[in-house]
Amino acid sequence: MKTWTTAGLALLLAIGCQNESVKVTKAPEQLREERTETIVATVKAIDHQTRDVTLQTPDGQDVSVRASELVRNLDQVKVGDKVKVTHYQSKAIRLRQPGDTATETELMTDRAPEGEKPAAFARESKTVVARILKIDRAAPSVTVKTNEGKTITATVSDRKNLDKVKVGDELTITYVEGYAIAVEGAE
Repeated sequence: MKTWTTAGLALLLAIGCQNESVKVTKAPEQLREERTETIVATVKAIDHQTRDVTLQTPDGQDVSVRASELVRNLDQVKVGDKVKVTHYQSKAIRLRQPGDTATETELMTDRAPEGEKPAAFARESKTVVARILKIDRAAPSVTVKTNEGKTITATVSDRKNLDKVKVGDELTITYVEGYAIAVEGAE
């Protein structure tokens, strides 16, 4: 499954987005940002022995990926088939409340049944607690230290959000990332 996730990310970076949506919502206690990107490429060549697949992007670029043994039903893929990759990300940040969990990670995966065209889904959700170490209003950015000991500096998209926090505050941060990859028959 990680191979599909890695291949999906490589494909998105190489091809760029064909369709992208960004949604930012603000509740009094929380900031949430969601992003969805979708690309569709065409199978230009496939070597079933080496499991190398060459995909052609809508703008004519060729991208090569190697399907791992975890990719079930690769023999169902033919030249001309469409590969659709959807990448989803969300992050929610809020001031920590009493009783919030310290760290939580969830991983979900699934793949196509035997005999179907290849498809896979992977989603990871992680919640951590972080203490604000530094606020840079000029940048604007905030530096936090997670309960796992990592120090992270992140750009803040809306400076007004910095007025709601101070050094020493604890934040609960939930980050979700997922990929859905499916091969569809040629049109």
